[in-house]
Amino acid sequence: TRLADIVFVCSQGLLESHRPLNANTHLSPHGVDAEVFALATSPETEIPEEVRRWPRPIIGFWGLLDRWVDLSILEYIARARPEWTVLLIGRVVVDVSALKQMSNVKILGVKPYSELPKWAKAIDVCILPFTLTSLMLQSSPLKVREYLAAGKPTVSVPLPDVLQFGKLVQTASDGPGFVSAIEEVLAANTPELVTLRQKAVEGSTWDATVANVLEKLEAELLGFGSGS
Repeated sequence: TRLADIVFVCSQGLLESHRPLNANTHLSPHGVDAEVFALATSPETEIPEEVRRWPRPIIGFWGLLDRWVDLSILEYIARARPEWTVLLIGRVVVDVSALKQMSNVKILGVKPYSELPKWAKAIDVCILPFTLTSLMLQSSPLKVREYLAAGKPTVSVPLPDVLQFGKLVQTASDGPGFVSAIEEVLAANTPELVTLRQKAVEGSTWDATVANVLEKLEAELLGFGSGS
């Protein structure tokens, strides 16, 4: 980091830790395919047929189920609210045997990216139950941006890059907190909030991310050319 001419980081936590090492460090957060996930609010998007048989509300997560996902939170939600459906989409690389024993937990594995808006439309509340480790506290979770682009009520652990969205994302740190927060966002959801969530990330596209990086690189190259 010290030797680099210019540094890009994806989260506020990394910016704060790397800028003292290199003053020419810039924030470049992940982009989101806002138009793709906005299909979750389209009347023309149909939810998957199997979902129609599941009890609601449906509490959903999509992404890699790895060691940074706090399985204890998922297990608590499923036990505390057996009338809810907990839906998990994505590749599984950790032991989820306890979750598989719960009848209200649906572990579906990987789904095509193009189908995620259909599943998002079926979900009532999206969650991000990450572990609050030093590594994750410096992460920039793309999933939260995807959840917001889909207009979904969202509950997440309080990561710094999540807190920037303010009241658009409810936060909780453990199972009981997640259950309470889920109930709160379910009761408070409105069409106006759906729109506000989508507006919060509509400018955070991958094109905008690339343009931001290229702009700073061009300025850096011009500085080299001028001998500054």
